[in-house]
Amino acid sequence: MEINDAGQALGNITVDVNQTTGGIPTTYNGQNYLGRSFVIHVQNQPATPVTVRLFITQAEVDAWKLLDPTIDIMRNISVQKYSSNVLEDFDITNNNSGTTLNISPAQLTKLPYQDGYIIEFQVSSFSEFRLTKGTPPPATCLGNGITMTAATTGTIYQWQADTGSGYNNISNGTNYTGTSTATLLINNVPTSISGYKYRCVVDAVNGPDNVLRFILTWTGAANNNWALPSNWSCSTIPDEFTDVVIPTGLTNYPVIANSTSVRKIELQTGTSLNVASGVILDIKGK
Repeated sequence: MEINDAGQALGNITVDVNQTTGGIPTTYNGQNYLGRSFVIHVQNQPATPVTVRLFITQAEVDAWKLLDPTIDIMRNISVQKYSSNVLEDFDITNNNSGTTLNISPAQLTKLPYQDGYIIEFQVSSFSEFRLTKGTPPPATCLGNGITMTAATTGTIYQWQADTGSGYNNISNGTNYTGTSTATLLINNVPTSISGYKYRCVVDAVNGPDNVLRFILTWTGAANNNWALPSNWSCSTIPDEFTDVVIPTGLTNYPVIANSTSVRKIELQTGTSLNVASGVILDIKGK
């Protein structure tokens, strides 16, 4: 585990890790959880959000997927944060006397690392953390409005954007509506803004990052031609800024006949992708 304190003096930090026997995932109230949870305590809680990195192994993920085959680390994992003045003791059955915050898949950064994954997110305080299944961010099509909602409620809202050089306030205009409300609507933007970060400052407190991504899902509705728009959700061919998902259970799987670029490709179990001889598929990964 790693903590980026953003220059703040957190004082003494203690980290307790609880792992079930054999790393077997757990189920409570119909919800599945990774077989490892974390309790982090600091001497001084941060005044502004800090970044936390959790490391999980591929073996843990494989065990989790045996319990729930729909688990997808890169798309539908969320972090559940439980805070209580009385009990932060790994026991999910007593998590009813405090406050539970769900950090959604859209607010997490997930990266393959050695024999597992890094799960990165921002928090404004430390307590008990566990990984569970969440709702993946919706596929975002060009021309459709993109909605983001503040993580907390308050009186004064200000949305900010980080386009690569730090956060700055944004205002209503061609691309943004609701910049001083709890809900931001993003319109008429190109895929090249993939990776831009947004956050809502609520009553002078910075909210968590929301990273914008564009996702296209292969449908193969017409045939196996990668370059045919009707074979894709949103009827749009992916470009270098687009994340591609190729799902299971289809009749037609894509064949790439001409060199192309994408940001990322997720090949689900039992799928295929055929790249013709001499053709280059450039996966940018940025």
